[in-house]
Amino acid sequence: MKFGILSKDDIDYAITVRPGNILVTRNTDEVGNESPGHWNHCAIASHFGWVIEAQKEPDAVIAVPFDCFVERYPNIIALRLRNVDDLVCDAIAKEATKLVGREYRQIASLFPRWRRKDLGENCVSVVRKAVAQVTGKDYHWRRPDHVVKDCHIICGKYDYDGWQKPDVWFEGMTKNKQDLVFEPKVR
Repeated sequence: MKFGILSKDDIDYAITVRPGNILVTRNTDEVGNESPGHWNHCAIASHFGWVIEAQKEPDAVIAVPFDCFVERYPNIIALRLRNVDDLVCDAIAKEATKLVGREYRQIASLFPRWRRKDLGENCVSVVRKAVAQVTGKDYHWRRPDHVVKDCHIICGKYDYDGWQKPDVWFEGMTKNKQDLVFEPKVR
């Protein structure tokens, strides 16, 4: 297990975090944290340097450039579902991408994945639905802490002392699936 800073400057990023890996994060500010448990948010690494996540502020499932995603959080772990190969991970990333543009719904992961499927997604339901669609198994995850227990850690970032809130929280974000066939354009 390798731990260190994940960034575009980390040569291991290109090797370590792959499409279909699950990214789980922890915020610094517990006062503003609405998620129960230790981990506050989850997303899926996708192709061409994108991360697929559901966010309340843009009120949608969005894709953001990996580097912008990593800048937002001082504590991140990259996970891989146990007993899956690279082809399954690749398919999970593709399924998550299909959810881009869907509406956000804060309590979406509290229901079985097939119920109320047209009412929106939250961060856990995006991961849960993509995994279930590919593997045929619903893990019944309700919050990010539940996702961690069924995966193994690939790498992580722990940098509370050096972390600074980015000026633009969702820089390079898109709600358009067609944008995801190209590398993100930021900075």
